[in-house]
Amino acid sequence: MQRVHAKSNGIVTKAESLRDNVIESVKEKVESVKERIEKARDFNPQRREGKVATAIESQTARIPSDVFLWTSLGALAASLTLKVLKKDHIALFVGQWAAPFLIMGLYNKLVKVGGHDQKKSLRAAKARR
Repeated sequence: MQRVHAKSNGIVTKAESLRDNVIESVKEKVESVKERIEKARDFNPQRREGKVATAIESQTARIPSDVFLWTSLGALAASLTLKVLKKDHIALFVGQWAAPFLIMGLYNKLVKVGGHDQKKSLRAAKARR
């Protein structure tokens, strides 16, 4: 009986040691993540868009938002037509275009509402006053 009790105490001691090691490891990882977050905050303190993003936004802002909606609906109509014509694989392929077109339309709208264009239009409005 004493042997079993001694064995279980050894197992409990090992489990506690393992638990402590895991807790210490998790604490180290949390500190590492906190340091990375701080570095990321200091990366772009002015919160400015890069040259590539600015160029993309200036081009996409020229496209009316309706274009993306109608293109998405066109992809769905084309997919339905292909499905009726028994071209199932190509119908699925074309049908999957609808979501990306809608996402691009959402991006387009966000750029117009809150992107760099809004800052430019605010500057232009102030200059007109």
